[in-house]
Amino acid sequence: MTIPAIPAPSSRPPSARLGAALRQLTLAESRRLTREPMFLMGTVGFPVLFYALFGLPRDGLSAAASQVTLLNMAAFSLVSLSLFSFGANVAAERTGGWLRLMRASPMPLPAYVAAKVLAAWACGALSLTLLFAFAGLVGGVWLGLAGLLAALKLLLGMSSLVALGLALGFLVRPAAATVAANVASLLLVFASGLAMPLEMLPAGLARVAPLLPTYHLGVVGRSPLLGAEHELRSWGILLGYTLVLGVVAAWAARRDEARE
Repeated sequence: MTIPAIPAPSSRPPSARLGAALRQLTLAESRRLTREPMFLMGTVGFPVLFYALFGLPRDGLSAAASQVTLLNMAAFSLVSLSLFSFGANVAAERTGGWLRLMRASPMPLPAYVAAKVLAAWACGALSLTLLFAFAGLVGGVWLGLAGLLAALKLLLGMSSLVALGLALGFLVRPAAATVAANVASLLLVFASGLAMPLEMLPAGLARVAPLLPTYHLGVVGRSPLLGAEHELRSWGILLGYTLVLGVVAAWAARRDEARE
């Protein structure tokens, strides 16, 4: 009977092994997201549909207004991506035992989170590319360099929503996570002026809008096109949300681990 040879330990340094594992995790997460039909519908389909209905140039809607609507829909797509990729999916992985397996493996939990963040940025870039391509090919709305700069700012600014999604994923019961992500996404989009102008909202909601991270995500996303007098303040508020919600998510993750 031939005894199989035991593989020799890897000679690569730990940082190289961790980097390779992180790449594989990111690739796996990206594939999982893009193969989910409902995920694609929520993060790509709905923003494209809303832009087709309300944003394409037509009688009564100027080219400038169409461009602003396009950037608002771009921010909308990242809100859905962040809350579903992190909120609903993390909660499902808690139930399915994937997180328990990750904790038992040598892979540190921060690498799991980092892979999700990288995958969210990659899928976010894909979502924005498809939305901008639709606007240009169907409506003739091309943003050029301003669109590229807006996309970069939106992807960076979505970090606050990523932190919110993580907090939801660890705080909310898995059975209620999808509903919570849906409700949070709709409230954040409609109450911040991304889905419709603030002037069309009730006075109370219009006053609440500047307190929401999605409002400031819209500010920084539109700034390459419109300029923003208080853009630095919006970046500061987004950073504050990222830090606070990141701490909440880390606490909730440790609490969830202690329960096991």
